[in-house]
Amino acid sequence: MANLITDVAQIEDASTEDLLYTYNQLTGGSVKRFSTREVAKRRVEMAMLSAKSADEQTGVSKGAEGEVKTREEIVAKAEERGQEPPPSLEEPVFQPGTMAYELDKAAKAAKPIEPRPKKEKTAPAAERKALFAVQATFKGTSKPQAGSVRNSVLLHIQNAPNSACTIEALDKHFDQNTRGYVQKLLEKNHLVILDEEAYKNAKPVERPTPQAEQQQQPQQQESTAAA
Repeated sequence: MANLITDVAQIEDASTEDLLYTYNQLTGGSVKRFSTREVAKRRVEMAMLSAKSADEQTGVSKGAEGEVKTREEIVAKAEERGQEPPPSLEEPVFQPGTMAYELDKAAKAAKPIEPRPKKEKTAPAAERKALFAVQATFKGTSKPQAGSVRNSVLLHIQNAPNSACTIEALDKHFDQNTRGYVQKLLEKNHLVILDEEAYKNAKPVERPTPQAEQQQQPQQQESTAAA
């Protein structure tokens, strides 16, 4: 909970929350933040000096009361005594050459906070096209490890009708999400992507002869080693 600063000597060690609270209580404002802590301290000090001056103008002898009163208290006291709220509550006036004058001058010269420009809303990124189905090429550039899930997925696709299979069917068959395995197989050219229309019109893929497979194996092993 924020506390009201009642002595100028307390300003230096006061929290930002207390500085804001005190400033708003003394001025009747609704400031949310200051540009810097130094500006906050200056503003609060000026508000305290102004409040003290206003308090004295309502009939209290100078120095008779040590603590700073809030704007609400000063206005209430003035009304109780049939007086108008002191002008210094609205716009403090300080004599040139005094410390109060210099502090007020520095505070007014401080660069105000400029609101950050709102970022323009950009169009949402195009959604990645849903992967519907894939078809084996029998021309992959790697050799998946025997017994691995990735190899099992590849063999399942190769042995499916027209060597093509939907992702939904793969997920159901393996009872898990197979997109990660399919993506790796796509990267190594073991598969090609088919949309719904291409899947319906898929034709059998020419399988390599045993002799061609034997010739391809050394190349796959070299590619796997390089990867």
